[in-house]
Amino acid sequence: MGVAAIEFSAIIFAGIIGVINGGSPGRSSPVIAMIALMIIFCGLGYVIGLALGIAGATNKHRKKIFAVLDIVLNILGFSLLAGLIMLTTMLEHH
Repeated sequence: MGVAAIEFSAIIFAGIIGVINGGSPGRSSPVIAMIALMIIFCGLGYVIGLALGIAGATNKHRKKIFAVLDIVLNILGFSLLAGLIMLTTMLEHH
């Protein structure tokens, strides 16, 4: 849930910067670099969460429902993040 909050705040922050600048800032802008790092760390957070969910699902002494919920939410979050990156790339080329 923390990774999703960071991802959401990065998207909001990018939107605010876009409105302030009247469009997107240049590619070499430090603001863009910071937002890109936030998005990369979100992707890493989803992968780590997925690994922990799989580890929890294989543990015999844990409740499986929370591990399965963790796996599903991390796959969903990572899929949405990948879709956001693809959408941004497609819009950038137009």
